[in-house]
Amino acid sequence: MAPPFADPPRFDNSGHGPLAVPGFGFPLEQELHPEDRFTHGVREWFQEPNITARELAMLSFMDKITDKTTWSTDVFDDKATSQLYQEALRSRLVSPQTWD
Repeated sequence: MAPPFADPPRFDNSGHGPLAVPGFGFPLEQELHPEDRFTHGVREWFQEPNITARELAMLSFMDKITDKTTWSTDVFDDKATSQLYQEALRSRLVSPQTWD
């Protein structure tokens, strides 16, 4: 059996040739290096780089803003940005310093 994480095998389940996956043309225990496969399950998942709760709040707020149909013009309107500012401050993770 090939050592784990040697040169990656050429798996193929496209249907355009013989099935080439673990158990069909490859040892059942054949594994890809974690960087070469899709993550499956919680054990292998991690966020890199880490993201803070404040950054998540900022991304969520940006998502909320850009869901508005007039967002692309509102960001240039002082009255609209003032309203967005007040809306952002209602979040416990957004402070006046965040806005600057």
